[in-house]
Amino acid sequence: MRYWILTALIGWTTLAAQEFYAEVKVRAPSVKTTNQEIFTELQAQLTKLINNTAWTDVNFRGHERIPASFVLEIRQMQGDRFDGVLYVNISRPVLYSTYLSPLLVHQDQQVQFSYTQFQPLEYSEGSYDNDLVAIIAYYAYFSLGVYWDSFGKLAGTPFYQKARNIVQLGLARGAPGWTMDDLKRQNRYWLLEQWTEPSYKVVREAYYTYHRQGMDQFYKRPETARANILGVLRDLKKLYDDYPRATPLRTFLRAKRREIINVFSEAPIAEKTEVVKIMTEMDPAYSEQYRKLMK
Repeated sequence: MRYWILTALIGWTTLAAQEFYAEVKVRAPSVKTTNQEIFTELQAQLTKLINNTAWTDVNFRGHERIPASFVLEIRQMQGDRFDGVLYVNISRPVLYSTYLSPLLVHQDQQVQFSYTQFQPLEYSEGSYDNDLVAIIAYYAYFSLGVYWDSFGKLAGTPFYQKARNIVQLGLARGAPGWTMDDLKRQNRYWLLEQWTEPSYKVVREAYYTYHRQGMDQFYKRPETARANILGVLRDLKKLYDDYPRATPLRTFLRAKRREIINVFSEAPIAEKTEVVKIMTEMDPAYSEQYRKLMK
């Protein structure tokens, strides 16, 4: 990944290009219908929407587009009404390597929308014409925010604002997934609300330090890179001590737990010991995986 993107954070070019290189799939394993072609067509329309829409004014060249995966699993279908789950995975290239570092691994359980076969799915900023288009646009902007945060400290803020604009439109419609009254606080409204909450800012800052001062330094200075990543984990542990259920922290751990184990697999025993202690406290359900670092 060339350093053009860091320049873009300061002064964006006026040229527009598609930002995502996404693999898009629509699955309906439990839906019984004679018209299976509707899912193929929906997949084609979603692919066009995600990969062909210019979500920003930044000029992304072909090899610089953001690796992503959007999987829509349809659970129910009644006429033109659909209910499903959306899985969103976003990655980021690491400097001087072909490795892709996971940024976001997320699932949305509240995806409800109307769709008729061959209906075009197009996004127009500032409008809310289709539930599915709004959901995809929200995650496109949220993903861009996370991606930019990994290159510049809090640099994703403009994209979170665009996602917030969509949330406000969804709130006005009272559509599922956009409301404040989700008791578990796990819908789209609360994901963005907590992600941009000042009390949790350390997570967004962690995305920058972890990637720019950690992963991007690994090829040339692996010891320094590991030390910087360990510093990030210490900072996140402080957040965990105050807010153990913070959604941004859970989101970070979901994306990074496997990578953290790999990063420290060749670390000195003192670093491994500290990492295992921190991670088993913050992410206890995966304690056994972390403890394998000590074997």
